[in-house]
Amino acid sequence: MTPVDEPGFHYVIEHSDLGHINGIQRSQHTIQYLGVQYASLNDRFARAQLVTSKTTMSANGVIDATKYGYAPNLSSSNIDFSRFQTSSSEAS
Repeated sequence: MTPVDEPGFHYVIEHSDLGHINGIQRSQHTIQYLGVQYASLNDRFARAQLVTSKTTMSANGVIDATKYGYAPNLSSSNIDFSRFQTSSSEAS
């Protein structure tokens, strides 16, 4: 496909393993693909497994890369903030 000189234009590429990926053209020379899953984890400390199939497709067979993906699950209840606080003598 030839890019169109129109910001916001949806631009689809064909990836050999993942299939069609829909992105957004931001300028004449920039096409943005957001939130494309490139790996997965079996558990927290597992090695990442490269995505090699069309698992992230929508119903129409195209990966929607026009929006950011999910934010990581960071729970503040799992963080010991006391380790990061400075004492009053260090702050002066």
